Amino acid sequence: MIAKKDILKTESEKARFSEIIKGINQFRHFVFVGKFEILEAQIASAKSAYLASVILTNTYELQKFNESIPLMDYMITNTAYNFLNKRLKFVAKGEALFYWYQTVKLLTN
Repeated sequence: MIAKKDILKTESEKARFSEIIKGINQFRHFVFVGKFEILEAQIASAKSAYLASVILTNTYELQKFNESIPLMDYMITNTAYNFLNKRLKFVAKGEALFYWYQTVKLLTN
């Protein structure tokens, strides 16, 4: 939902996204260092999805984002999720996309 923020179509989707934004704004009060806005939420949700997929698949090795990995190495080819390529490739130098790539790879293999 957070990654699809620019392409929400139905009123129901927009209402749910509004609730997410409200939660992000309320969460800011608990962050002591830095900020927590939509970009940070996109990274956090990608990492959370990756961690959940690691647990679900009993994977014991975590992949960590490294800026030196070429972006093309972790573009999502699965058609159900490749919209994330456009939405996230520039978020934190591709960090959010990297973790979604890892998530999709674990859950679809």
